[in-house]
Amino acid sequence: MNATTFRIGLVLVASAVATSALGASAGEQYASGQALLAKGDFDGALAALAAAARTDSKNEAYLQEYTMVRRIVQLRQAIDSEADPQRWEYLARALHSFYVSRGLLEEAVVLDRKIHARLNNASSAVLLAETELALNHNTEAAEVLQRLDGSQSTPATQTLLGIALARLGKTGEARRAAKSVSLSEDAGPRMTYAVARLYAATGDSDAALQTLGRLLESVPPTVQAGYRQHAQRCPDFQGLAPAPFAQVLQTKSKIPESECSGGAGCSGCPMRGKCPSSQGH
Repeated sequence: MNATTFRIGLVLVASAVATSALGASAGEQYASGQALLAKGDFDGALAALAAAARTDSKNEAYLQEYTMVRRIVQLRQAIDSEADPQRWEYLARALHSFYVSRGLLEEAVVLDRKIHARLNNASSAVLLAETELALNHNTEAAEVLQRLDGSQSTPATQTLLGIALARLGKTGEARRAAKSVSLSEDAGPRMTYAVARLYAATGDSDAALQTLGRLLESVPPTVQAGYRQHAQRCPDFQGLAPAPFAQVLQTKSKIPESECSGGAGCSGCPMRGKCPSSQGH
């Protein structure tokens, strides 16, 4: 699709809300789009964002958000008719990432249940259990993980099961799960954070704080911010003493921040040829 066709399409979508949005500023239209998106009204959000981008055509942020939501609407339509299993999984995981990044957990859990029904493996169980736990669906999370057979059990499934059991008051079972989990030296941040939550949920405060500190040291500063925000509202850490918890949250990163501009591509970036991404690593 060329730029002219894209702009014409944007104008046509925006015309659907032109009457109701008459007199509204681009900022108001954009805010309306965000509010509708938060409610799961994707078509309404798309129309409002198109109107915002049309009203203030020089605002790149409005156009980028419209483009993103437009793509999500297309994915939601495409996934229902996709017959190829690998392509379906790719589309589903892309949608999952968007839903979680925008806090659309009710949308995510419906999708994740479909993913797990199709794949029925440890990866899909972890995906679903994480979302169920985020919604405080602790019984559902435990059931998903307990239905896995022994060959499907992984450190990630055991960790999440332990968290779910601890939240359900099954402390003995949760502690047994915690003892069965060994955090390897090369464990990624997602696993490290989950183990910290498990230790906290089962009352092992020292291990929880140590593991949380290890996590924060191992991620760049911009990634730290997301983990800090989540940890501050995560119920699994609520039993930790406030002062040590606050101190650990101030742990400095040992990872240098990327100089990537975060743009759409490398071609016009001043760091082109100097960073791993532009060299195919």
